[in-house]
Amino acid sequence: MFTLSFIWHGVILNDFNRLDYPRNVYLIASLVAYLIIGLIVSRAYYLKPMERFEKKPVMRGVSAGAVSGFVIYLIAFVIGISFGGRKLEYVIVDLIWQVIEQSAGGIAVGFTHIAMYNMGWIVRNDQ
Repeated sequence: MFTLSFIWHGVILNDFNRLDYPRNVYLIASLVAYLIIGLIVSRAYYLKPMERFEKKPVMRGVSAGAVSGFVIYLIAFVIGISFGGRKLEYVIVDLIWQVIEQSAGGIAVGFTHIAMYNMGWIVRNDQ
């Protein structure tokens, strides 16, 4: 997710030129933020509503990531954290990107779940 964010904001949109503070401060804060977002997506993966995807761990990850991305974007939007303007086009593109970005994190969570539990790296006590 951090890499996707860097590519989107730093390379494609070149948003880093609009920072009012040193780029290193932004990158370190982003790294910490994405570690927290990764934790949120990981926890969302195991929420009760996600159990409907029990046999599809990657789809479960995508769903957990998409919902997390939507909620995180809403919070950031309300607080006013955004590189783009408040035009409807920017809001929609930013929202879609945030959902895609967190869905990618959810895919990583899904594959990690497969590797840990379905491939036998970790044996669950509830089975």
